[in-house]
Amino acid sequence: MPETKPNKAGSGVDQIDYLGILKSAFNMVRHHRYLWYLGILAGGGSNVGFNGGVNFGDFFQQKEENSVSAASVAEKASNTPDQWLDEILRWVQDNLIFVMAIALVVFLIIIIFALLSNMAKAGLIYSVDCLSKNEESSFMAGMKFGWHKFWRVFGSGILLGLVSLAVITALAVPVVLAWFVNIFLGIFLTFLALPILFFVMILIGVIFEYTLRYISLKDGKIIASIKSGYELLKSRKKETLFIWLITLGISIVCGMVIVFAMIFVAIILFLLGLLLYLLAPIAGIIYAVIAVAAFIAAILVAGGFVSSFLSSYWTLCFKEIEAV
Repeated sequence: MPETKPNKAGSGVDQIDYLGILKSAFNMVRHHRYLWYLGILAGGGSNVGFNGGVNFGDFFQQKEENSVSAASVAEKASNTPDQWLDEILRWVQDNLIFVMAIALVVFLIIIIFALLSNMAKAGLIYSVDCLSKNEESSFMAGMKFGWHKFWRVFGSGILLGLVSLAVITALAVPVVLAWFVNIFLGIFLTFLALPILFFVMILIGVIFEYTLRYISLKDGKIIASIKSGYELLKSRKKETLFIWLITLGISIVCGMVIVFAMIFVAIILFLLGLLLYLLAPIAGIIYAVIAVAAFIAAILVAGGFVSSFLSSYWTLCFKEIEAV
């Protein structure tokens, strides 16, 4: 397929109704809840990760027939890092099958999440495009479309990720070397490199947004879509700046609202749970489990709404500045 070229006609900022597009994106997401689920899977605004707080330290504890004395506790506390490492390696060797099973499960979860996330990114863009043209769409239709675009979305993310890594390395190496030469030179280069890094990361992020839409809406190949995204950014700098500033404002406002709402709800749920626990401990424990599950679900839904809202706005703005 020939490389897609961004439309350079009509580059005036005043020709785009940014607030009107914002309202359309909000109404679209508000009336089509399945976009929220695509947003949850896409992990855009919320950036779902695997930073779990599960503590597996209990597996390292040895069961002893007698109670642990104060002397044994002091002896264990005085162990060197090498001794701790030896104990961990010994435990891993003794439980190799269990460790391999856990590693396999984690690996499968990461693979499944990467698959669904990349599918949802393209599916969300496709669904918004369909809705903007008054065409029918659904969650499954979006995911089916995303399945066909998976490798392109995944590949473009990898390539731009490598570019980001190259930029970080190019900036970090002279800064680190400068710290060994002179501390003041290191401080100077650090404060000089950070704004450059921040600016470049923003540019790469915007190029990725455009790249996703060239892949999803114009059936672009990976390299061609990245080039087209860069060309569109270069030719429509003012429009892109306005779009980015608006999405940044949305992210900040929505983030603050979600955080304050989470704190308020958490306090209410905690007080109710404490009261219920004092009245009936078993009922309090059951309530705590249900409340935590509902709280996590609410966070995911809120994150999905924001993610789909931001993606929808990028898609509608992209369609405005680049005829699809």
